Amino acid sequence: MNIRTRLLLVLVVAALVPLYLAGWFALRANSAARAEREDAALASRANEMAADVESFVRGSLEALRADAGQPIFERYLTAAPDARAPMQAELRGALRSVAVKDPIHVMSAALLDATGQVLGDTALAPAEREPGQSSPCAPLALSSGLGTLTGPSVDGPSRRPFIYFCQPVRNARGHIIGLLRLRVSAARLQAIVWRGALNDLSLRRVLVLGREGVLVAHSSRPEWVLRSRVGGDAASDARLRREGLLAPDGEIQRLPGALPPASQTAQLAWVDTGADQLRVAVVNVRDSAWRVVVLIPRAVWLAGSQAEGRTILWLGGALTVLLLLAAWFAAGRIAEPIVRLTALADQVGLEGPTPRLPVEAGGEVGRLARAIQAMTERLEETLARLAAQVEEQRATASRLQISESRFAALFNLSPLPLLLSDRGSGEIVDLNAAFVAQFGEDSKALPGRTLLNLRDDSRYPDLEQLACRLGEGGDVDALETLDTAGGAVWLRIFARAFEAGERSLAIWTCVDVSEAEQTRRALEELNASLESRVERRTTELRETLARLQQAQDELVRSEKLAALGGLVAGVAHELNTPIGNSVTVASTIGEMTQKLTAEMRAGQLRRSQLDEYLQAMVDATSLIERNLARARTLVTSFKQVSVDRVSEARRKFDLADVVAEVAETLAPGLRGQPGRLELDLRNVAMDSYPGAIGQIVTNLVNNAMLHAFEGRDDGHVVISSAQLPDGSAELCCRDDGCGMDAETLRKIFDPFFTTKFGRGGSGLGMHIVYNLVTRVLGGRIQVDSQPGLGASFRIVMPQVAPDAGE
Repeated sequence: MNIRTRLLLVLVVAALVPLYLAGWFALRANSAARAEREDAALASRANEMAADVESFVRGSLEALRADAGQPIFERYLTAAPDARAPMQAELRGALRSVAVKDPIHVMSAALLDATGQVLGDTALAPAEREPGQSSPCAPLALSSGLGTLTGPSVDGPSRRPFIYFCQPVRNARGHIIGLLRLRVSAARLQAIVWRGALNDLSLRRVLVLGREGVLVAHSSRPEWVLRSRVGGDAASDARLRREGLLAPDGEIQRLPGALPPASQTAQLAWVDTGADQLRVAVVNVRDSAWRVVVLIPRAVWLAGSQAEGRTILWLGGALTVLLLLAAWFAAGRIAEPIVRLTALADQVGLEGPTPRLPVEAGGEVGRLARAIQAMTERLEETLARLAAQVEEQRATASRLQISESRFAALFNLSPLPLLLSDRGSGEIVDLNAAFVAQFGEDSKALPGRTLLNLRDDSRYPDLEQLACRLGEGGDVDALETLDTAGGAVWLRIFARAFEAGERSLAIWTCVDVSEAEQTRRALEELNASLESRVERRTTELRETLARLQQAQDELVRSEKLAALGGLVAGVAHELNTPIGNSVTVASTIGEMTQKLTAEMRAGQLRRSQLDEYLQAMVDATSLIERNLARARTLVTSFKQVSVDRVSEARRKFDLADVVAEVAETLAPGLRGQPGRLELDLRNVAMDSYPGAIGQIVTNLVNNAMLHAFEGRDDGHVVISSAQLPDGSAELCCRDDGCGMDAETLRKIFDPFFTTKFGRGGSGLGMHIVYNLVTRVLGGRIQVDSQPGLGASFRIVMPQVAPDAGE
């Protein structure tokens, strides 16, 4: 098979297989979609016909119900039999008015009493009576109280099928007193079915079946009406003929097949009639015992999909022919230059000069020729590289031989005792002169023996056990002890595995480290004694540190008490003015009172003197009240602050109130200072330690007054409080003083650090602030400052402080 044929087969398979698969899937999908469309159209047609028949039934019953409400019917039915004669003419007129609404199909209208007896009928003479039972629908209407219908049925010599409609007639109380009956020709139902079939241009047939499968309407065979039925037998046919539901004469035709159960929506099924298969849709007609059946033969149901399938097959065949022609042409175009190039390539590599390939040609031939030419050049380069590699391997073998000789020289001349063994068998391959010098002349006989033979010789270490560890992976580094006549000898044994060709070897080194081991043990004993001394010194240092910590705590408490003492001095000085003023006013009142009493006893008291005295009393009282109120405010603030400082108790309070009370107690001591204290407070509910917060505010303000405004006459210290969105409380202290450099900022919270040591600074104020914020209040403090730009202390703490143990 030449290349053109192979290319043709490949192209045909690559093109036609997907094409046929796609066509097969498309044909199946089209058949399924066509079947769904046909079923949907069949069900829709059945539902439409059922709706038309139902509209006829409901319209007839509704019209009859409206007619049953005529007053003449109620008067006639409720009148005594001897009083009905004068109303006969009016009754017949009312019945004729009911019948003439559809004179073509309405055969008669009749009035029946509550027993079903006909009292008047447009089809009978006035004195004529209908023999026997009036109609099957009368008992149904009387028992249900609703309009009903029966039929179609055949009765009388006319042999014309008709349908009975019966509607109850009620009196004013709603009781049934009779029936209004309408006899309608079954041709009306046949006309509905026939008209529906005219609108359907397909080959579908429409049937209406009555009780027990009797055919009551047919779209194309009206002669089958009441002469055909689905199922049944001769006995039931005879009974239905007696009831008038089948034609009284002629042969009854059986419609083959079994229909599916019907419902209010179309039910689809295949019905096998023996000679053919029918696709059937069955729907119940509401308010009646009728069923609408729409059927179509299988050949007609499949005709559309088969036509579309034939079209797809014709298109597929035509496309197959076109693809075959195109594949044949393409295979020829591709194969021809390849054949030409193959003939030239066969000459490459033969004896003689290499033929010149058509590298200048265009298209695939030129590209393939250039590729073969490049491949030939690369092949020549590869041969040259292989020759160079052979030479290099020869040189490598020579260097390896030299390396082995060097290794042998190094092995034999090494000052370390060396032993070479086979890892597989444990055989001792070789040992050097240093090994013989260390273990004696008898060790020269060890090559050829195994490591297992050394186990019973106390002069040599147990290398067999160490060889097992070497086999588990990794190198061996072990310390072994040998008991010799001269005492214990410690050997440091090293071993490493390596591959020598196809053989796996191990090299052993046994170094005498007895002197180093003795030195190490002496050092261990010395370290043990040093550890005990270090432990004693550490215990002493812990005790010293505890004493220093206790001293620091005493200093912190002293600093707190000193701050409280300064607070007491300031408050006492501030209380001196209002209390002194009150004492002066009280002494003046006493003198005025004594003078007034003397004049009153002498009988020289004038009204003007009394008025002056009373006015003076009013002014004095007001002055005393103001001074005492000022004193009470100071005492109250000082009392709360001092209690909080001393007790360090936890309670609920407002942050703004506590800060304001502390500022009030600090105010006397701040007079004469270059800085002015300002408050910007927001109410924050706290459950914390107010004494700690007061100490923090006091230390921050005193720190600012002592350090921030040196060399200045004025300045501002602002204390603010606020509640943060996360539920924390914020307390800030800012000043516009001289600020701090980076070194001071880094050490500001260290204990005993101050820039004014010996000039009023103890170095503990900010350390106390840091401890109170972080340990007592459970918060954090941040300080920002730059030289010349003032300082800002920001404290963020929880509104509910942690317990003391947390």
